[in-house]
Amino acid sequence: MGNIRISTACFYCRRVRKKCDNEETCKRCLKKKIYCYRTKKIINIITILREFKKIKQENICLKQKNKKLINYHNNTRPIINNLIKTMISTNDYKQFLPKKN
Repeated sequence: MGNIRISTACFYCRRVRKKCDNEETCKRCLKKKIYCYRTKKIINIITILREFKKIKQENICLKQKNKKLINYHNNTRPIINNLIKTMISTNDYKQFLPKKN
């Protein structure tokens, strides 16, 4: 597997960055008269790096697709403009207009 770190310190000890004694209610929380609660915080470095690499690769693919679409748009634009000019000059555009009742 990868480098895994499991933090078992209570929330308060983690927040103040102090060693927790990991009791039901730790001494620091007893002294402060606050509720002592824990959540296991699991950090898996390998998983994070894999996800980052996957997202980076997806980003590269999307940039390539975007570039292809821009090229396609730029290549077809003059063709469409010429077609529109031709249709207007020959009155062929009227067949595409909505019909009046």
